[in-house]
Amino acid sequence: MNYIYNTTFVIDRVVTDEFLQWVKTEYLAAVRRSETFSSVMMTRILLEVDPMTSNYCVQTTSTSLEEATRWHETIGANLIGALTNRLGDRVLTFSTPMEVVNA
Repeated sequence: MNYIYNTTFVIDRVVTDEFLQWVKTEYLAAVRRSETFSSVMMTRILLEVDPMTSNYCVQTTSTSLEEATRWHETIGANLIGALTNRLGDRVLTFSTPMEVVNA
């Protein structure tokens, strides 16, 4: 069984460049260092919900929901906490665990 953890980032456009630098050097680097995930992908959401925000997702894939959840609740939460301390209310995040269903 495979699981995807989707973490969505809603970013004030003013700090998009700062966010992109952070996500590449901090968040994605930490995911890649982890042995929990078999893959990671970052995407930009094309649907514009608010013209003042940019929206991105990081999707990580794992064969263990428990290990993925543990990583997101510890390392991931610490990283996102640091981002929130840095950008304040200019960033909103939420994570969604999903089970891959091959139809």
